[in-house]
Amino acid sequence: MKKLGLFSMFAILTFTTGSEYLMACHEEASGGDGGMWPTLRGHNPTSRQSGFLTSFEGTAAFLSTSTKCDAYTSFLEFSYEQIAENTAQGHGPYLDALASLRGCSIDSKLLFRQVLHENFSELFENHELNGEALSRRLEIILNREPVLLDKCLLPAQSAYS
Repeated sequence: MKKLGLFSMFAILTFTTGSEYLMACHEEASGGDGGMWPTLRGHNPTSRQSGFLTSFEGTAAFLSTSTKCDAYTSFLEFSYEQIAENTAQGHGPYLDALASLRGCSIDSKLLFRQVLHENFSELFENHELNGEALSRRLEIILNREPVLLDKCLLPAQSAYS
């Protein structure tokens, strides 16, 4: 359990400091100047290289704006394939991290994994492959589970929105 907690914390820190991935779902990200790294409109970094200062600059820009792109949606976006794979298996670290990000209590994580596994096709087959769409599909499925509604916070009620 301690390893899972450490993995979850590491994953969250990785996603919040990896500005290239966070900027991908930022409303203002536009891939400025035709470059391969997304930038904020009106924000012209002097370098397109990835490094400490560049990451800090992107992370600071991300954190200083208020958009619907939060840690939860970023995690769904960046880890979509791994979440799908863990859901198909019914277990895995990305599924556990998702339950933690949603605020699921420890005793409800087994039910959370089971419900997602049973609804794999509704979540992942023939759908938009992005975090925001996955978030909407998760809400539909989890709203049908009153036990999970009592034990897992919705993203709008969590600290990540």
